[in-house]
Amino acid sequence: MQRAVLGVFTGLILAASACNLPPAAAPTATPSPSLSPSQTPSSTPSPTPVPASRNEAARSALVNGDWVLAEREFERVIVGSDDPFVVGEALYGRGEALLRDAQLAEAEQDFADFLSSYPDHPRVPSALILRAQTYNLLGNHGAAAADYESYLGERPGVIDLYVREWLGDALRQDFRPLEAIPHYESAMLSPGQFNVLGLGIKIGRAYLEAGEYEQALEQFDRIYVQSTDAVTRATMNFLAGEALEAMGDLDGMYAHYLDSFENYPAAFDTYLGLIRLVEDGVPVEDYQRGLVDYYAGAYGPAV
Repeated sequence: MQRAVLGVFTGLILAASACNLPPAAAPTATPSPSLSPSQTPSSTPSPTPVPASRNEAARSALVNGDWVLAEREFERVIVGSDDPFVVGEALYGRGEALLRDAQLAEAEQDFADFLSSYPDHPRVPSALILRAQTYNLLGNHGAAAADYESYLGERPGVIDLYVREWLGDALRQDFRPLEAIPHYESAMLSPGQFNVLGLGIKIGRAYLEAGEYEQALEQFDRIYVQSTDAVTRATMNFLAGEALEAMGDLDGMYAHYLDSFENYPAAFDTYLGLIRLVEDGVPVEDYQRGLVDYYAGAYGPAV
């Protein structure tokens, strides 16, 4: 179906080009008394699509999910055009198609070639984002973070609320959690931000990963107080318990887990806290324990 739709699209381009061709010459009669057969006009071959049209066809293939066709069409433009803008568009497009086709090393190479060869092309900001995503999938989170930062330099204030968060995520995956926190905080303040709670949790996790346990605990306890959602509160109790354990405060950890046990039995993080309570021999009420087990799908212990 995707190939059929693309064929129709390409056919429309060819038809439009054919409309501009000069008409075939009309047949003429001989002056002899007997009429001669009219000469059959030769058919005009369909014009070969120009590289820009191939770019359009390749884009259509991308929209329709036909990555292989898109790669092939973009390749033809790269080989067949001498227009730098058109070739740059095709090189960027092939990189996008390769990324969608999970050919990550090849996609990274195309984006690198595009960015080095066409630094003034309008697709540069988009290429930085896509190459950053490619780097993340390849496990090169430091390079991904660098590309996100470069994007923010190219297009500040456009989609900062997303890119700042992605940058923070990449820095944490690159084992630089404290560097991630200012970017999460900037994302929280970006216009249109709707994920303030999620970013706050990421800040707490970053402190936890960095070994800044007191600041992590303050962050998790603050979110607990601000939230009225049972699942969120249970998660904050569990994360706060991890920080307290790292600080050597087991009684504080037990208190947080027991709060979830008593008040938020349906949350899965409550079940995780219950496991630790039972392992450490902390007394819990049997009926409530069965309820927590039941909600977690641990039906054996719940019976």
